[in-house]
Amino acid sequence: MSLNFSKIILSIFFALTLGIAFTFLQWASESAEKKAMWVDESWSLENTIRKQSVLNLLIHGGQGQTSPAPLDYFFLKAWDNLRTPLHSLGRPFNVYYRLHSILSNMLSGIVVVWIAGFLVVRNRKCKALSKVALASCGWRGQSSEREDPHRAEGPANDWTRQALRRKRNFGGSSNLILCLQLGLLCLALTDFLFRASNYHFSIEMRAYSLWNVFWFMIMGAYLIRGKLDRLIIILFCLLAFTTTASLFQIFAFAVSFMLVELFDRKKFLHTLCRLLKAGIIPLILCLYYISKVKIFSFVPTPELYAQYMTNFFKFWTQMYVIGLFSFLGILMSSLDKRLRHHTVVFLIIFILYAISPLLNYITLSRGVFFTHRQYRYYELIYPIFALHLAIGLPVYLERIKQWSWRKMKRADGVRYAVIGVLAVFLIGLHASRFETMKAHARQGTLKRLQPMSYDALFAMSATPNAIEEDKIKKYMRYYRKFAQYHPDQADAHAMMGFCWYHLGEINKARVAYEKAIELNPHFFWSYYNAGMLYLKAHEFEKAAQTFETAIALNSMPTMKAIVLSKEIYMPIVASQLTHILDAQKRLQMGYQNARRMMSLIQKGHSHIQKFQESDTINLEVF
Repeated sequence: MSLNFSKIILSIFFALTLGIAFTFLQWASESAEKKAMWVDESWSLENTIRKQSVLNLLIHGGQGQTSPAPLDYFFLKAWDNLRTPLHSLGRPFNVYYRLHSILSNMLSGIVVVWIAGFLVVRNRKCKALSKVALASCGWRGQSSEREDPHRAEGPANDWTRQALRRKRNFGGSSNLILCLQLGLLCLALTDFLFRASNYHFSIEMRAYSLWNVFWFMIMGAYLIRGKLDRLIIILFCLLAFTTTASLFQIFAFAVSFMLVELFDRKKFLHTLCRLLKAGIIPLILCLYYISKVKIFSFVPTPELYAQYMTNFFKFWTQMYVIGLFSFLGILMSSLDKRLRHHTVVFLIIFILYAISPLLNYITLSRGVFFTHRQYRYYELIYPIFALHLAIGLPVYLERIKQWSWRKMKRADGVRYAVIGVLAVFLIGLHASRFETMKAHARQGTLKRLQPMSYDALFAMSATPNAIEEDKIKKYMRYYRKFAQYHPDQADAHAMMGFCWYHLGEINKARVAYEKAIELNPHFFWSYYNAGMLYLKAHEFEKAAQTFETAIALNSMPTMKAIVLSKEIYMPIVASQLTHILDAQKRLQMGYQNARRMMSLIQKGHSHIQKFQESDTINLEVF
C-alpha cells in the first residue's frame, strides 16, 4: 500500500511540475511578445550570429561581446537557420528568437527537480523494503543481532506482528514526509522559473539565461549526487563554453570542495589531484576564451567610477540575505555527514558573495560598467535551499527524533543556537517583506496581462457591430485583475463596464459604472456611459439625472484623472491619440453629446426611439 501511494504521489508531482513549467512557457511567451528586441539582442543577431561562421565562433568567439564564449551563439545560429523551415513555429519574430532561453530554463528546471523526485521516492522505497525484510526475518534491529527463537512459527508470532506494525507506522509517517519533500521540489521549480531576476533574462535573447541554467544544473546535480563525476565535469565544460565569468565559479567550487574534503580529514594531495583531473578541461576552455576578450575603450571618469562603486556596494549590502542564507545552509548541512556535499554548494554561494567586491573591481578595470545582471546567480540560493530541504528533510527529522540535551556537545549546542537564531531572523525578514513581494508579483501579473494594442478598444466605439469577442475578453481579463488588485481605482471599474457592455452583459456594465461613479464622482465619462446605458434601458428619468450631473461637472478633474491613470488611460492615449490635447477635444465632444441626449429626453420618447433605431447611441472609452 505504501509503495502504491508512492506511485500516486509521484504521478501528482509530475503533473504539478509539468503544470508549473507550461504555465511558465505561456507567461514567458506572452511577456516576450510584448517586449521589443533590445539593442544588444538585435546587434548580436546581425553581427555575431549571422555574420560569423561556426568555425569562426569556435576559434575567435563572439566578436564585440563582453564574453566571447560561443555556446549560446551556436544554439542561436542553429535556431536562426531553422526559422524558415519551422515557419517561426507560428510565433512573432521577437518570441521565436527568445524561445531558446525560455525552453532552456523550463527544461533545466524540470530535469533537476524530476531527478531529485526520483531520488526521494527511491530512498523511501529502499527504507520501506528494508523494514519488510527485517520484519519477515525476525530481526530486532540494531539493539540485537539475534534472531527471534519463534521465527519459524511464521507471521503469527508476536515479534513479526510488532515489526509489521512498525513498518506500517513508518509508512504512514513517511507518506507525509514524502508529500513535504515533493512539495519543496515544486517550490524550488516555481522559484527558479518565476523569480523576477531569472524570469526577466529568460525572455531575452542573451547568454545570461544559459549561464544561469548551467550553474543551477551544476549545483542541483551536486546536491543530488554528491559526486565529482563526469556529469559535473561536462556541465562545467558547458558553463565555461557559455561565459568567461565562469572562471570565478570554477574557483569557488574548487575552494569549497577542498575545504570540505580537508574538514573530513581527506588527504590534501589526493583531493588536489581529483580537482585538477576534473577541472583542467573547463579551466583551459575558460582561459582560452578569456584570452579572446578585448578590453573595452570605456574608461570611467573618477566621478563616474565613484558612482559605479557606490551603486555596487549599495546593491551588495542590500543582498546581504544571500550571505545569511548560504551561511545557514553551511551550518545545517554540516550537522550530518550524509549531507556534507550540500555544504560544498552553500560554501560556493557564500564565497561568490564574499568576493563580489573583487569581481566588481576586475570588471571595472576591464572597461565594463557595473550592472546587477553580472550577479544574477545570487538569487539561485532560494531554489537551491528548497532543493536542499527536500533532499535532507528525513535526515533532519531523524536528528530531531534523536535529540538529547545531555549527550550534546557544547560545539553542537552553539551550532544549533546559531541555526535557530538565523532561521528565525530570515523567516521574520521574509515575513516583513511579504507585502512588498506580493506587490511585485501583482505588478508582474498585470504587466503580463496588459494588452499590446488598443486598436480594437477604439474600434468598438466607432463600429459597435464589428466586435472581436476574443480581444474584448483579453481586455476584460486585464481590467478585472487590475480592479481585483486595486479595488479603489475608478478607472479600472469604468473600463470593465465598457467591456461588459460590448460582451452583452448590460447589467454587469451598469454595476461597474455605478461603482466607478461611487469611487470618483468627478469623472465625466463614467456618468456619460452610465447615462447611455439607462437610455438604452428606457430609464429616461435616471438617464436625464445622470446626463445633467455630467454636464454640470468641471472638465479639469476628468482630464487630471486621465493623466494620472498611468496603467489604464494613459497607455490608451499613447496608443490611439497623437497628443493628450486630443483627449480634451474628445471630452468637449462628450459634453456636446450629453447636452444632445438631454434635449432628446426633453422632446419625448418618439425622438429617442428614432435616435435609437439609427444605432448611434454607444459608449465611449473617454
